[in-house]
Amino acid sequence: MGYQVKLSRIKNGSALRTDEVEGFTERLPTVGKSFGMLGVALDPNNGNMRVITTSPVKKVESLDHDAIQFETQNSIYRLDVLE
Repeated sequence: MGYQVKLSRIKNGSALRTDEVEGFTERLPTVGKSFGMLGVALDPNNGNMRVITTSPVKKVESLDHDAIQFETQNSIYRLDVLE
């Protein structure tokens, strides 16, 4: 099972090159594990996928049935489950 998601950076501290990324993840953020997802490449000349990986998740908070806020070592993100 997987999830179509949108990742939004709330607090900057990451190397993420854009503030939002839409894509796919196989699992939702879990405390103690890095969060990873695949998104559309920023430059299609360099491939068709973008891999996003965070540092280990420190805190996860459910905002509503389709949104999660999570914190890593340097950043805070919102993850919206689209499907």
